[in-house]
Amino acid sequence: MHLRPLVFGVATFLVLGLLAFACGGGEAAQDGGAAKYEMTVRFNTSATQDDLKEVGDFLRTFDADLDYRILESFPPIGHVTLATDASNFCQTVEQELEGKEYIDGISCGPAPTPEEAPDGDEPVSSGPISGSVAPNTFLTFNGEKYRLTDLVQADLVPQSEFTEIGVASEADIDYEGELRVYRRQGDKAAVYTFSPPVDAEGEEGVTPALWLKWEPE
Repeated sequence: MHLRPLVFGVATFLVLGLLAFACGGGEAAQDGGAAKYEMTVRFNTSATQDDLKEVGDFLRTFDADLDYRILESFPPIGHVTLATDASNFCQTVEQELEGKEYIDGISCGPAPTPEEAPDGDEPVSSGPISGSVAPNTFLTFNGEKYRLTDLVQADLVPQSEFTEIGVASEADIDYEGELRVYRRQGDKAAVYTFSPPVDAEGEEGVTPALWLKWEPE
């Protein structure tokens, strides 16, 4: 399975996007005088690579050093973390971006402070790729249905903990060839699939290798 830059028409549901908070709630964290925000951009099926770049270029007018990440999805979802001293930032970007034909919606709010913990019912990651996953993303293996629940940054866990146990018959993510399924030591219920690192063309940084965790329905 590969997570590569969006190619129009490829159907997947894997999503990277850190937890976003409702716009206007609470105080934004301060970063050298600028307030820090997190955003989730929910693109629709008409989005192209140029559209993703247009959003990034617009948001860089607020923070040239922002963190803008997208994992291929269908529809794609992007996550942004930035710092800005612009007033009414969330309202401004929502008004600008929600009018785009290729965007279904924007979630924007203050970035959480380190001492803030997410609610127990919100999906979180086991590593720096802290984020939510797309709802209703499923995998079928040995006749059993599994739901995608977590993303684990691969370089944070020993590869020796994972043992290949077979091949998925179906999955709501993009992959090439056979989608190999693994069991993790000490986790008898869940299964895992692997995604190699991706250097997204036209975007800053590299999406690290990930283990995708699937739990039985």
